[in-house]
Amino acid sequence: MSAAPSKPKGQRRLIGRVFADRYEIQEPLGKGGMAVVYKALDRSFNRSVAIKVLRTDVASDPVASKRLVREAQAAGGPHHPHI
Repeated sequence: MSAAPSKPKGQRRLIGRVFADRYEIQEPLGKGGMAVVYKALDRSFNRSVAIKVLRTDVASDPVASKRLVREAQAAGGPHHPHI
């Protein structure tokens, strides 16, 4: 019987880390061509959130960074003048 495949080294390094004194990385949820999405605990509100982290091989690419910022802005909530 073979052991379960291990997580890539970069993913293991983030588990348990806290970002912005608020978000505790718990586990990877998925990965794509440019980033890994993690489940994290928002310690301020005691709720689960998703955090997307650029992979190290694309993190220095300004195009990838701009794309991630645009995604975050789009996902940041409704944008309507009456809200």
